Amino acid sequence: MAKIFLDGVDLTLDEDEKGLVYERVSSILAGQNRVVYSISVDGVEMDPQAFVATEGGSIVEFSSMEVGDLVTQSLVSSEKYMPKLRKGVIDIANLLEQEKIENAMSMSVQAMEGLDWVLSSVGRCASILGCRSEEAAFVKFQEARSGLEMIMGSVVDSFESGKTFKPALVLREEVPPLLDVISEFVSYLQSQSDDRKN
Repeated sequence: MAKIFLDGVDLTLDEDEKGLVYERVSSILAGQNRVVYSISVDGVEMDPQAFVATEGGSIVEFSSMEVGDLVTQSLVSSEKYMPKLRKGVIDIANLLEQEKIENAMSMSVQAMEGLDWVLSSVGRCASILGCRSEEAAFVKFQEARSGLEMIMGSVVDSFESGKTFKPALVLREEVPPLLDVISEFVSYLQSQSDDRKN
């Protein structure tokens, strides 16, 4: 079995299957109000799914972070990314109007990956901060999230059927207001996080 370190300290675990190791380390950290921040196997950093799927490895190093710090960092990253996402969506609309379909498709894949990252990150932060499903801000976020996911799916369908005008209009008119809702929710979560620290 590989040597396992958590924040530089040698850990002795009964578990040897990687999925169980990850769960055990996560549960140790949960008791300290911390979460796994990074994992590396023999110096190669990887995400949890890759770690669970890897074979072998002689040294596994887990680094942790205090939950509040992780939330703060995630929200700051999301906030910084939102203007880039908004610009990307408008750029895709412009490319579609110029009938530069290949460029628009390639850019839309990046935009969808970025959007997915933001929505997942913000959703996790909401969960960590204990947002209740009936809270007005959370309801608005969920509605915007569903709307964005549906719109981006329909934009891809339109690409595939060779339509450009309608998706350009949707991206220009319907997506920015939904991104505004996501930005407002990020600000709301930042204030919740700050309240917890004070």
